[in-house]
Amino acid sequence: MVKDRSELGSKVSKHSTVHNEVRFYMSVVIWLLISHTDAVSIRGISPYTILGTPFALICDVPEEADVVRFYRSPNDIKVGEVRVSISICYNMLVQPPISCPTSLCTCVPSDVNRGTRFVWYIQPQPEDHGSQWFCRRSNPDISPKLLDSDIYTIMVADPPSFLSLSPMETTYTKEEGEFLPDIVGTAANCRPDCDFVWTGPDNTNFLSSVLSLGQLDRSEHGTYTCTAFNEAGELSMAISVNVRYPSQIISLDYVVGGSDVPENETKTLVCSVESFPPSIIQWLYNETVLQVTIDVLESTYTLTNVSCLDTGVYTCSVQNDVSTQAVTMDIPINVLCKPRPDPRVETDYELEISSNETVLVVRAMFLSNPEPTYTWGFQVSPDTGVTLLIDGQDNFAINTSYTTNNLSAMSTGTRTDFGEQWLGVYIVTAENSQGSETLYFRTTGKDFERVSDEVAFPVLETVLPVTGAVILLIIIGIVMFVYHKPVRVVTNP
Repeated sequence: MVKDRSELGSKVSKHSTVHNEVRFYMSVVIWLLISHTDAVSIRGISPYTILGTPFALICDVPEEADVVRFYRSPNDIKVGEVRVSISICYNMLVQPPISCPTSLCTCVPSDVNRGTRFVWYIQPQPEDHGSQWFCRRSNPDISPKLLDSDIYTIMVADPPSFLSLSPMETTYTKEEGEFLPDIVGTAANCRPDCDFVWTGPDNTNFLSSVLSLGQLDRSEHGTYTCTAFNEAGELSMAISVNVRYPSQIISLDYVVGGSDVPENETKTLVCSVESFPPSIIQWLYNETVLQVTIDVLESTYTLTNVSCLDTGVYTCSVQNDVSTQAVTMDIPINVLCKPRPDPRVETDYELEISSNETVLVVRAMFLSNPEPTYTWGFQVSPDTGVTLLIDGQDNFAINTSYTTNNLSAMSTGTRTDFGEQWLGVYIVTAENSQGSETLYFRTTGKDFERVSDEVAFPVLETVLPVTGAVILLIIIGIVMFVYHKPVRVVTNP
């Protein structure tokens, strides 16, 4: 074919030297293409073999072949032979021949008894590194009938046998904002050369042999792993980067529900912290320390059998040895309770008024949450009914106040133009969503003609003051005998 091309080239007009040169170079290129196309070539399935993994030797035969044999140099040891017959690939190393198992050999038939690609699998051994292989095609219909490929050299991959880091430290402890030196990974005995990847605490990968974090912040705290790898395997080494930073409260909340809690039930608070090293967490109420936990990132505080006076603001205070001062956050607890006499104040339930006084003031003090509503009544004596007192009627005024930060509830009844007919028992009932409570105030007259001491009513916690021991005992005896209503002492629930 090359000769024919040369003859064609000789017919080109000799008046054009340029055309001759172009034709010559084209002929060379065409010859190279034809020679390459006609050649037998051998290659591996990949640049490197891996020990323990079958490796395919591929023999390409553009001119077709009925048989291809695989040899190992330099002794031309035949290791494989594949024949195409009736479009089936046969392993000819065994007698009688058998169709190729896919784990050993295969081929690409081009017609009934010919093929263009033949494959033989070998099991690489360490000593196979650098070994030389070739294939030989057989085709009795073309010349030459036998044609060898070029030599193919097998390269056996080797995993890294050793991994080192520079600097050699495996633990770095730095303050937030300080710089971390670059850390370089080096692997030994990699074939082919190893690639490197650094994996961060959040599983982010950095495809480099160098870990370069620079100025540190708290998000970079954690474990970093350097991995050297190639086709044959990998080797890893980890370091710890400890970024020290001050405490910060990331959440303060109720474990269940919100701030409201019924009296005598339980409420649990949880405070979560971000810091390194871990923090000391304190719980406080009105600046009083309730609980301390050390070296933690979370703490809970539980109030059991809560009472009305547990209502208030609770504080989570956190600090570690990096902090210059404690960080605090507040959370409220609102204990719902029915009204009851306020135990924090002393209340006089016996009120004496002289005939020359014209104003009576009755103050009823309760502890209550939420704020109560009030009902006032007046009773002259046990055998008379209770008169409902209305604000602004019969010279009687009612004023109320409520202090949310200490749950103090007060209702004040003021009667002006006071006269003897208003001596008796003043009854105050406070009520909210949790229940109700009633207080009784008895007024006694001084220098009045009528004595109202005979009215029986409940009193709170203390024995009635004695203004005249003998007279008072006589009055109490009369009341108990006549009305069968003993004096009742109402204690704090």
